[in-house]
Amino acid sequence: EIPGAVNLWRYLESVAPPARVRMCERAAAMTRRMHDAGVVHPDLNLQNFLVREDAGGAQVWVIDLDRARLAAARKTDREAAVVRLQRSARRLDPHRRVLTSECMAALRAIGEVG
Repeated sequence: EIPGAVNLWRYLESVAPPARVRMCERAAAMTRRMHDAGVVHPDLNLQNFLVREDAGGAQVWVIDLDRARLAAARKTDREAAVVRLQRSARRLDPHRRVLTSECMAALRAIGEVG
């Protein structure tokens, strides 16, 4: 537990569109760093990120690592993470009221090698 943190989906619902895009970019960057460090999360979704804002800005954590594996992240692992997040977005926001095309483009950057 991280006091004062909410999952990424709840955070995105609560902020204005420019902040949503920035946070999606941060979540993608965090995931790329995790992959670059040799951690693959097999069940990544918008609720497996925690966000907490404080005086220094927003901090992001990845949670639910019980099935994560230590391995060099392959291109297919990175692409699978993008697909899982897209599926999560469709389920949580079927009408794209929160996750705009700009947010989705930011999340697709997970597939890029960092």
